[in-house]
Amino acid sequence: MKRAYQYRIYPTTKQEQALAQLLDVGRRLYNAALEHRLLCWKRYFHSVSYTDQAADLKRMRREDVELGQLNFSACQQVLRRLDKNYRAFLQGIRKRPRFKATDRFRSLEFRFGDGSGLTATRRLRVQNVGVIRVRWHRVLPEQAEIKDVVITRQANGKWFATFRISVPDVTPPVHHGPMVGLDVGLNHIVALSDGAKIKAPRLYRQAEERLTEVQQRYSLHRSRKQRRILTRLHSKVARQRKDFLHKLSRRLVDTYSLIVIESLNIKGMTHETKPGMSKSIHDAGWATLAKMLDYKAANAGSEIRRVDAPHTSQLCSACWCYVPKTLHIREHHCPSCGLVLDRDVNAARVILVRALGWDAAFGPRAEKHPALVG
Repeated sequence: MKRAYQYRIYPTTKQEQALAQLLDVGRRLYNAALEHRLLCWKRYFHSVSYTDQAADLKRMRREDVELGQLNFSACQQVLRRLDKNYRAFLQGIRKRPRFKATDRFRSLEFRFGDGSGLTATRRLRVQNVGVIRVRWHRVLPEQAEIKDVVITRQANGKWFATFRISVPDVTPPVHHGPMVGLDVGLNHIVALSDGAKIKAPRLYRQAEERLTEVQQRYSLHRSRKQRRILTRLHSKVARQRKDFLHKLSRRLVDTYSLIVIESLNIKGMTHETKPGMSKSIHDAGWATLAKMLDYKAANAGSEIRRVDAPHTSQLCSACWCYVPKTLHIREHHCPSCGLVLDRDVNAARVILVRALGWDAAFGPRAEKHPALVG
């Protein structure tokens, strides 16, 4: 099993300068390799592979003194990163890779034991940088084998080290919790089929006034100070959102043995909706929540199942009657069976029934069934 653990590191001023220089060397290598690929295709219709560029790496390091300062395996990882992005472009998954500006290339990957390592005092050693203090806020798992170390400079100037480790596969515990359907929203980030609703923190909306003020100042003066303030504010909102989603996803996988969610095309939704709603969708972090549920459920013994999203808000969870309603209608009224229920809770029940069927989700139909009583 492969996992990643991220820790804050505290380089000295001299070490920060050395790390920044290595990042710049990696950025120049990335840009040069991308230019080589584009030029070969434009002039000769020849597609350059990672193997072709890696074979020329030793000669380049001999001729370029600065490139020789960056660890050889780290140079290889830069070329692999470009190759991965370029292959995704050829497959139509993403746009063509762009040349990286200084603030767009923020990480370098080192093999553990080759360019990076840990000292006896649990400090991080990086080739041509030195020994860096690490804040070990949590302990690495026992029997963990560290494979790689990724050094990252975030937009706010803080440095982090991500340890990619390999741990023995462990049989997850048997989860005896109930099953639940989960409907995501904007006012309430999730509504559960058991009737619970969790209010969305709307962190970006709370900081939006302050962000707009600083953005306007930066647009007028373009000062480094205003840019740093703006970056810190965005980073704070991102950290708060990530913390909230981590706690929510942990609570869900620990409570429920089966979580059924919608398979949403969030990227398409943000393009199709109004600008204000698009901003709220990004603020909610639905995609991040789904990813967290996926990897946490595997260790908790829980299961994540996805169903098709269309019409979950328009169907009645009791009689499966189609009840059209606009977004401003927040309560479900079924003219067929008389069910009156919160719109989002009804959608969550539809999601659960769609995955399992009525009897598996709620038991045999009865006149006093919770879904009919509401």
